[in-house]
Amino acid sequence: VFCLLCVSAVIFARWLVFESPTQLATTLHVGNGTVGVAEPETSGEKAVRSTSPVARHNTFTTDSQSQGYLTFSDPYSNKAIATVFIRSDSVLTLNSASRPRFSFSDNAYAIRLTGVNGSFEVWVAVDLDREIRLDIEGLLGTTRIGEGGTFLIESSPSSMMVTVRGGRATLITPD
Repeated sequence: VFCLLCVSAVIFARWLVFESPTQLATTLHVGNGTVGVAEPETSGEKAVRSTSPVARHNTFTTDSQSQGYLTFSDPYSNKAIATVFIRSDSVLTLNSASRPRFSFSDNAYAIRLTGVNGSFEVWVAVDLDREIRLDIEGLLGTTRIGEGGTFLIESSPSSMMVTVRGGRATLITPD
């Protein structure tokens, strides 16, 4: 029992120091009109007209008159890591946005957006102090961004187009 307790304490301490994540500071900025925000396990959506912090699993919807953007910032340095511009007639769900709890961990920033449908522009900082893995999942596949740059993503049920203006993106099919 003592040996099991000692091994468990070491494993937990290693996980806490090197693997445990913490959430990135994620903020919704409304550029034009209103952005609909549906929180998980609620029946409707609320209209947001100004800057607002957001949480995981929220779904963001724009109509033909509105646009907005999500900013992902490191909570320790307040440095912007990535920005996702949500153009008109688009929808996406913020699945997760995290970083390692402690700065000496080698783990990457991880952002995952799902249910993507519409047009989006993604900016990722080029001078990050750690790797980034930004996954944008649509019906036809996933766009994985692993380095800084600017990307234009247009996703619909019948097509997916990724334009890389700087940086590199990988397309992953659903199968």
